[in-house]
Amino acid sequence: SVFGEQWRLEPMSAERKARWRKEVDWLLSVTDHVVEFVPSQQKAKDGSCME
Repeated sequence: SVFGEQWRLEPMSAERKARWRKEVDWLLSVTDHVVEFVPSQQKAKDGSCME
């Protein structure tokens, strides 16, 4: 993991930067599939409301 290798604030080599981006993209890929459920109301045939 590149995260454990970065000790100092200095420019990264092209190879390390590519690995960093790949790992960050992998970690953040979960957020592409996050769904927010919003409650909605439905009216049944008998007139009652359900959430």
